[in-house]
Amino acid sequence: MFLHVTTHIEGRKYDDLLDTVGGRGFPSFFMLDQDGSVLAQHQGARSIEAFQETAGSAAEFLDLRTKAEAGDPAAKIDYTLKRAEMGQFTREELEKELKSLGKLSAEQEGKLRGVLANLMVDEIRKTALGERFAKMQAEGLVPAGEQQRTPFFIEILNYAEHKKDAALFESALEELRTMHGDNPQAARFFDQQEARLEKLKQ
Repeated sequence: MFLHVTTHIEGRKYDDLLDTVGGRGFPSFFMLDQDGSVLAQHQGARSIEAFQETAGSAAEFLDLRTKAEAGDPAAKIDYTLKRAEMGQFTREELEKELKSLGKLSAEQEGKLRGVLANLMVDEIRKTALGERFAKMQAEGLVPAGEQQRTPFFIEILNYAEHKKDAALFESALEELRTMHGDNPQAARFFDQQEARLEKLKQ
């Protein structure tokens, strides 16, 4: 059992763990192996039965990984698809991985199309949409209302991270801080963004 409390203390080891494993809110529950790789994310009720079910899913995933690494072709396909569903690939990484797999069943093809569509939507939001918003910001075209302004700058954050542009990320973050920095409920959000910014600067 491992409990990680996100504190955002500068220099603290593993302070970016939540972001590293894909957590997007508090609390987040993950099953990890001894190397820190994600085996499952718990999203159900916080009960013994629900956690046991998630632990069972983690055990199944670990068994599937073992079989895939041992050379089982069917297990390798299922393992790759499961990892894709868990968000462990970019679109480019997944497409590269698929070239080494055998023929997929109709059900597997269907799952794959859904996962690829999700990755493409994320990519478009981080590139086409975020890029357009960043150009608008550079031209002084920024939404006036907070309801439009907040998602506008969040998309720029995602685009800046995708382009590894720390200066753009920092400028968008400052705009968000101007709007929401006094809100105590936004403190965790800003802690997460500071961790993302620190990674970009490094």
